[in-house]
Amino acid sequence: MCIISLIAVPFGFPMVLGPIGASCLLVFAAHASPFSQPRHILGGHFISTIVALSIWDILEKRI
Repeated sequence: MCIISLIAVPFGFPMVLGPIGASCLLVFAAHASPFSQPRHILGGHFISTIVALSIWDILEKRI
């Protein structure tokens, strides 16, 4: 979390800390839950990144 915040905040992307914090909570507090398994966490971040970049690309072309 500290390393990510040291990278994200100076570059102007503090919104990254929310999802990473939620993932840390799942991994450390509820490690036996199916949602906190590595493939679900990495897959969720990957899918949400692809969707966000796609929406950003579509909106950027309209402006």
